[in-house]
Amino acid sequence: MKIFKFICLFASISLFSLNFLNCKKCDHNFEIIEQLDATCTKSGYQKQKCSLCDKEKTIPLLSSGHNYNEYVIIEEGNCITDGIKTRECLMCHFVDTVKFKNIVHDYEIEIIAPTCTCDGYVLKTCKLCGEINEEKQGTALGHSFNDWVIKINPTSINDGLEIRNCGICGHEETKILPSISYIDLNVIRGNIDVNKVITCKTLDELQLVFDTAILNNVVRIEVDVQIQDFDFDNILTKLVDDCSIESAYKIQASYLKTLVINLEYKEVATTPASNTDAYTQYNSANYTSYASLRNDDFNNFNIYQSMYSYNVSTSDQLFYVLERGVLPILEKNSSAEKIFELAKDVLRDIIDDNMTDFEKVKAIHDYLILNVTYDNELLNLTYQNPSNVSKYNGFYLEGVFLDKRAVCEGISKAFSVLCNIEGIPCVQVIGYQTNNPNGLGHAWNKVYLDGNWYIVDATSDGIIVNNSFEVLSYQYFLITEEKMNEKYTGSMRNNIVCEKNYEAYKNIYYSNNDFYIESFDELVEILKYYENLNPKNYTIELKIAFNYGSSIIDDIQNAYNILKLPASFSHIINDDILMIIN
Repeated sequence: MKIFKFICLFASISLFSLNFLNCKKCDHNFEIIEQLDATCTKSGYQKQKCSLCDKEKTIPLLSSGHNYNEYVIIEEGNCITDGIKTRECLMCHFVDTVKFKNIVHDYEIEIIAPTCTCDGYVLKTCKLCGEINEEKQGTALGHSFNDWVIKINPTSINDGLEIRNCGICGHEETKILPSISYIDLNVIRGNIDVNKVITCKTLDELQLVFDTAILNNVVRIEVDVQIQDFDFDNILTKLVDDCSIESAYKIQASYLKTLVINLEYKEVATTPASNTDAYTQYNSANYTSYASLRNDDFNNFNIYQSMYSYNVSTSDQLFYVLERGVLPILEKNSSAEKIFELAKDVLRDIIDDNMTDFEKVKAIHDYLILNVTYDNELLNLTYQNPSNVSKYNGFYLEGVFLDKRAVCEGISKAFSVLCNIEGIPCVQVIGYQTNNPNGLGHAWNKVYLDGNWYIVDATSDGIIVNNSFEVLSYQYFLITEEKMNEKYTGSMRNNIVCEKNYEAYKNIYYSNNDFYIESFDELVEILKYYENLNPKNYTIELKIAFNYGSSIIDDIQNAYNILKLPASFSHIINDDILMIIN
C-alpha cells in the first residue's frame, strides 16, 4: 500500500513538471474567435483563443456612453410652463429630452406719475402669473395750495370756515375763522323780563334793560336802581343816546323808590309810500343776470344755522336781529313774518349757492337799485317836517318789499337783511353829509367780504338822471371809508374799519373781460362789445386805469372812429369812473 501511494505521488509530480515545461515554452498567439461590440449603453466582449496552445480568454468591451450634439430648444417656457430642450446621440441617435426652468414674465407696464403725497412708480404686472413688481420713478410733488377762500363768513355769533385747495390734486384744507366782534348782542343774550321790577347795579345793566324795552315796544319799565352816585337828571339823555335800537318814541321818567320809565311809541310803517311813478330804468352792460337754481320752496338759508334766536313781530325787530346774525322767531301773521318771507323770495330768485359772496352781494345791490324806486316825495316830506314821517313805509323794510319805494334808511335796512339771511355779515350805518353835518342824514351799509369790511351805498348807486330815468352804478360799491367820507361821514359803527378797496370793476365781467380798462386797446374792445348790445337806453360804466390824453372823451371819440361808428352818447364822469349813456 505504501508503495502504491509513492508511485502515484511520483506520477503526479512528473506530470506537473511536464506541463510547466510546456507552458513556459508557448508564446501565445491569440486570435479572436467571438466578439460582441459594445454600444452607447451596453458593454460587449471579445473571446480570444491561442492558436498554439488553445488557451482562451474573454476581454470585456465597456459601453462608450452617448456622444450628444448640442441641445436644441423645442419650447422656450415661461413663468408658469417649463421649457423643453433635446439633444441627439451621434452614435445611436437616442434623443435626450430635458425640461428646464426659464422664468420669463410677460409684463403689462403701467406708469404711475408722482402725486402730491406719493412717489411715482412703474407698475409691472405679469399677464401670465400675476406677479407684480414696482419700481420707483419720481418723488412725491407736495401740495401746491391756492389762496385761502372764505366758505362760511364768521359772524358776531358763529365761527366761519376758510378753505383752500391744492391746484394739483384738489385736496382741501380747512381753517376755522373765529367769530368777529362787530356788533352788540347784549339784548339777545340778556333774556330780561322787562315786565317785572328789575334790579340794576350798574349803568350797563340799566342800559340793557332800556334797550330790551325799546326793542320789544314795552311801554313801562320799573327798575330798582342800586347804582352808586346815580344821576337821575341826566339818565334819560344817556339812555336814549346810547340805545342800540333806532326807534321813534316819547319818554318820561320818575324816580322815587324805583325808577319808572314810560314810553309812548310813534306810529311806524303804517302808511304806504307815495304813488309817484317809478323812474325809467336804463339797462346796464355791467348788470349780470344769474339763473338761480333754487326751487320756489328752497329754505336752506344760512341764517338757520345761527346759534341764537329771538322772538320778533315788527319789521324793525326783524332788521335788528338779522343784523346781528340771529334767527328770528316770527310771530304768526305779523309784519315781520310777511317781510321775512318776501325777503327769502327775493333771494330765491336772484341768488344761487354756486355764486361767490362777491356775486351774492352784487346781486343784492343790483336788485335794490333795479327794483326799488327812491321815494322823493317822502324825502320832501322829511325836509318839511322831519319829526312826523316815522309812519311812512319808506323808512322801513315795508317800503322795499311791499311798496318797492323807499328812502336810504329802508334801502340800507333791506340790504343788511338780505345779506345776513345769506350769512354775509352786514350792518347799517347812519351818518350825515360831510359838507353839511346839520342837514338831512343818510344811511348806507358796511359788509364783510373775503375777510375785510367794505362800504356799500345802494341808494347812491341808483343815479337819477334829469329827474326822469335811473342808471345802475358801482361808484359806491365795496369802497373804503376814506372814499365814502368825501361825501358822507358815519356817526355809528365806527369800530368797523373799512380800509381796503375791492376793485369791483375787476370782478365784473363781460365775455371773460372786465370793466377795469388798462389800455386804449381795451377801451376800443369794450366799446365794440357795448355797441353790439344795440344800446338804446343802455349804460356802461368803466374804471379808467390808463394814462389817456387831455380828455378821456377824446379817447372815446377816437375809439368810435376806429370802430367806424357814430359817436353819439352822453356821459357821467367822476374821477376815474366813466359812465356812457345811450
